[in-house]
Amino acid sequence: MTTPNAFTLGSTKSYEEALSEPGPMQKLGMHTDNGKTYEGGFVFRTVAEATQYLVRHPELAYSVYGLILPNGWEQDVRDILPGEDHHRLKNDAVIVRVGTL
Repeated sequence: MTTPNAFTLGSTKSYEEALSEPGPMQKLGMHTDNGKTYEGGFVFRTVAEATQYLVRHPELAYSVYGLILPNGWEQDVRDILPGEDHHRLKNDAVIVRVGTL
């Protein structure tokens, strides 16, 4: 397994079910589908940053997961825009469990 080079949040129930299936699981990057624009999944540089986001949003039944960015942070992650408190994924990335990092 490759070491994550970024981190994301996901619904614990849904992600664990999907990760138990064979084959890699993908976090979606920015794209347009049927005229609707998806801004890309949330991305954080560290487990600590992702965990801090969860502390600020206790209503979320989410966990922290690792991302394998295909091209690295500079190419695969969008800067934080005004009014946001997280980065967004530009390109699809593989999701992995982080275990105890």
